[in-house]
Amino acid sequence: MKKVIGFLSLIFSLIFLFSCEPGRDTNGDLLFGIGESNENGGGAGKLKLLKKMTATDSDGAVTIFNYSYTSGLLKSVAIDEEGNKSDISLTYNKDKIAQFVITEMEGSDIVKTTMNLTYSNGKLTSASGKMESAGVELTKNFTNFTYDLANGKLKQIITSLSSADPANPGNYVEIFKYVSALTFEGGNISNYKMTLTTNATPPIGIPPIVFDIKMSNYDQFKNPWATLPLEFNMVGAHFLSSTNSVHGLSINNYKTASVTNDGVAEVINYNYVYDAEGYPTAATATQGVLKFEYITL
Repeated sequence: MKKVIGFLSLIFSLIFLFSCEPGRDTNGDLLFGIGESNENGGGAGKLKLLKKMTATDSDGAVTIFNYSYTSGLLKSVAIDEEGNKSDISLTYNKDKIAQFVITEMEGSDIVKTTMNLTYSNGKLTSASGKMESAGVELTKNFTNFTYDLANGKLKQIITSLSSADPANPGNYVEIFKYVSALTFEGGNISNYKMTLTTNATPPIGIPPIVFDIKMSNYDQFKNPWATLPLEFNMVGAHFLSSTNSVHGLSINNYKTASVTNDGVAEVINYNYVYDAEGYPTAATATQGVLKFEYITL
C-alpha cells in the first residue's frame, strides 16, 4: 500500500485505514492515494496550473507527482514514490474527461484500472470500469455522484467494487463499498465523511470503518488542486487519494482539520507560503511538507 504523506489530514488517516485493509490482492490500490475547474479565490494576476508536487513525510520519504498538459488540458500524471512508479492517463470528449486509466506495478505484475465517465446535462453522474492484470479481470468498479439540489454542490460519492462469484458464473458480488458525504460552506468543504464497508464471507464480520473530517480556518488564496479538472478531483476522491484530489473540491486552502476515527479525534494545523499571485508554494504540518510548482497559462 502506498504510504504517501500528503497535505490532507484525510491522507494521514487513510494511511492507517489501508495498511489494515483486507483483500489487498482483490481490490488493489483503490484509494491510491465543488468549485468549477480553475475556480479559485484570493490574489490576482496570472492563471497557473499545478505542474509538480513534492511530498516529504516526517521520516524523509519523498513522493513526486508530475502533471502534464496539452493545450491547457491535463493529459497525464506520473507518480514516483521512492522508486515505485505509477501513471494516470486521461482521454477527453471535447473538454470533458471521458476515461481514466491508472497503471501501476504490483511486484512484477502490471495492474490497470479503467474508468469510463458518464455525464448528464454537463455534470458527472457516474464512472464505471474494471481492474485487470495480465488480461485477467480482478474487479469491476462503479461510482455514482449525487448533488445537493439546493446549491448544486457535490453531496455524495458511492463506489462499489465487485468480483466474479465463483459459485454463480456470470454474476458478481460486492466486496467493498465506499461512501463519501460532503458538506460545503460557500465554495469550501466543511465536512468530509468517508465510510468503508467490507462484505466478508460469514462467519467473519468486519465492522464499517468511518473517518469524519472537519475542515475550517480557510485562507483566501488559491488551492493548487483546484487548478486541476473538476471531474479529475471528483473521481480521484476515491481512486486517487494520494494525489490529494478531495482537497481540489474546495476553492481555498484550509488551515485546520479535525479527524475523528473510532471515537478518537486529532487536530492538525497547517502553515503556507504563497507566491505573488496567491498560489501556495509550500504547505507544512508536523506530518510532512508539500512543495508546489506551476505552469503559467
